[in-house]
Amino acid sequence: MVSYREKYGVCPEYTRKHIERSAAYHKANPEWAAERQQAYRKRHPDRIAARAERDREKNNARMRAYKKANPEIRAAENAVRRAAKMDRTPNWLTKEQRAEMRLAYAMRTNLEYETGEQHHVDHIVPLQGENISGLHVPWNLRVISAFENVSKGNKFETEWDDQD
Repeated sequence: MVSYREKYGVCPEYTRKHIERSAAYHKANPEWAAERQQAYRKRHPDRIAARAERDREKNNARMRAYKKANPEIRAAENAVRRAAKMDRTPNWLTKEQRAEMRLAYAMRTNLEYETGEQHHVDHIVPLQGENISGLHVPWNLRVISAFENVSKGNKFETEWDDQD
């Protein structure tokens, strides 16, 4: 059986109006929209991964252009992060513990070289979390894939696990 869309096509005016109505509803009901998005992501992780892979180069190019066009914004963000990191690094750490921290960053570099995939040194308890702030110490660091770290966002592990 041939569908209506295949037989008659799509009316561009209807499509435009539908998109506008949908966008307005999503904007007026952000909790509902977030729940729907989370449910979709849970049901279709393969589609999400395929879309991310397909759009990776386009998104990387877009981010490079943004960074180039807005160096002051990036510099401010990086300065805030560096200051938080310095502020959250206790002065009572021993030389051995500081060496462990440098080792985590070296492990990240080695993993990137070996696998060809980007990795991050993640703070298990975020330095600038909403409800909790961690320290920049060796036992709060771990090396994970960049995708995993970006997916996790600025959340503490238990907060992140509860959203799955």
